[in-house]
Amino acid sequence: VAISFVKAMESPTPGRFAWTGVWIGLANLVRPTLVGFPVLAALTIAYAFGARRAWRPAAALVLASTLVVTPWVIRNHFKYEAIYPLATSNAILWQGSPEYFHLIRREGYTYVDVWTKVIYGPGNEGNDPGSIEGDRYWTRRAIRSIAAEPLVYLRFCLEKAVTYWIGDPNADWGDSYIFDYHALRDWGFSRSKTVQHLLARAFPLVAFASLFWLRPYWRRLLPLLSILAYCTLLHAITHAEARLSDPLHPLLFVIFAAALWTRSGKHAVVPPATIKDPW
Repeated sequence: VAISFVKAMESPTPGRFAWTGVWIGLANLVRPTLVGFPVLAALTIAYAFGARRAWRPAAALVLASTLVVTPWVIRNHFKYEAIYPLATSNAILWQGSPEYFHLIRREGYTYVDVWTKVIYGPGNEGNDPGSIEGDRYWTRRAIRSIAAEPLVYLRFCLEKAVTYWIGDPNADWGDSYIFDYHALRDWGFSRSKTVQHLLARAFPLVAFASLFWLRPYWRRLLPLLSILAYCTLLHAITHAEARLSDPLHPLLFVIFAAALWTRSGKHAVVPPATIKDPW
């Protein structure tokens, strides 16, 4: 998706953006994380080229991504007599709700406790989040919780925008705090593996900091930045764990490597290219 989007932005034609849409659709058939990304991609295209000139490539991307997933949506409708976006969410919105926040921060529940005592606990036997009805139940429960405590939800969202990259204190750090060396050792990590894990979890912070050196090139990085921003926002408003951001680390490596290259002083300095006008 990222490679296709970058190429389409550098040499823009409706056909290239349609191929980006195809890749987005295929990615969603594997895991529907990018189900809402075509909207942000269209806004990115509009920002780069202007709304009047961007509607054709943006429409091509959105239409192509929609056509790819439509047969699966139709299949699900006839098989389950329900319309839902490709797959059940597994209570992901509820796991980002104020109710969940209070359980793990105020009532002493561990991450495992939430699953064994609440989601699959007494009274919720018929609300399996992997089922359509169960997914609807947990989504409704999440919405009620968010509506009741919007400020707590906002605070939790801001926190998850960070823990999405460096790890959730409960799910990723053994119900401790982030970068807890001893928690990893208690899990059975060797000293060397623990250090490697700590460095891996700290790397996103370094990569994002390196964007400061790439300020003149941000416009060229729009495709990558839009993907990173979308995924961060998605998991900030739902549930965030570091494993969910791991597939994006190659994009962070590209950004970090580009920053090192620009600071090395060994490359030919050229003015940052502007994105080509497709017409």
